[in-house]
Amino acid sequence: MLRVTTPPGAVEIQARRTRTSKTFQLPTPGKFRHVADMAPLHWWTGADWSDVDTAWQLNGTRWEVRSASFRCDFDPVTYILRFQSRTLGDLNLQLLTINGVAPLVVTPSVVDDTIQLQSIGAGVGLRIVANPDGPEIWRFLAGPGFPVLVWAVDESTTLGAIQTNLLAIEGYDNRGGLNAGRLSELTEQNKRRYVEMSIVKGAETVLSGRRTYTVTEQATGRTRWRDPVTRIPEWRAAAEFVFPCELDVQVVETVNANLDDGHGYTAGAGEFW
Repeated sequence: MLRVTTPPGAVEIQARRTRTSKTFQLPTPGKFRHVADMAPLHWWTGADWSDVDTAWQLNGTRWEVRSASFRCDFDPVTYILRFQSRTLGDLNLQLLTINGVAPLVVTPSVVDDTIQLQSIGAGVGLRIVANPDGPEIWRFLAGPGFPVLVWAVDESTTLGAIQTNLLAIEGYDNRGGLNAGRLSELTEQNKRRYVEMSIVKGAETVLSGRRTYTVTEQATGRTRWRDPVTRIPEWRAAAEFVFPCELDVQVVETVNANLDDGHGYTAGAGEFW
């Protein structure tokens, strides 16, 4: 979780807040401290800049993020993650099945911005991290097999700047990099290798401003090895795959430069900066 600590004896000048910065008046007269980050520190309420707080809060059976430039909640019973921009549309993701079976309902472990669900089926674990610019969904494969995960996507057809990389999932094997057979590798990339993924998008249905489809994902078992001398990559067979494996999906809001009018506004979307 991203937090900015007030320097000892300093007072924040809230009128100088921007989306990504804070300014403090230090105890010494005429001295200031300006703190900036690439991630959002504040979100625009419509009246002022409020601190981003991505800690999950329980509301009934759902966990939600309440103080950010987006609204987000997760239901550990239905495995539905709902993401709603305050200006740009919404996107819902649901983990439907693992190897054709609905994921197990387990008690989540929740600490600050992280929801962890262990052993939800076929050696799969799930971790959802609420970043300042959107949620990140990690899947952990304990092995020994390569389960098939099916996701349902339900999104607004006016997504604007909401993006997800569900169709371009990245992952690594040998999570932690401790496998004895890999420690002798000459390059760090070969100790934890990229995982080859099979990703299939189902047919789209568009109705009443909503777009729905499924995404089926499975690690093939092959990993990408890079020659330490020539730097030429090659795919290695599944026999070299080392568990556990981690896979990453993000849902974020991005503001392209051609949408920003130079004053922190985007066409039809409101204030960002």
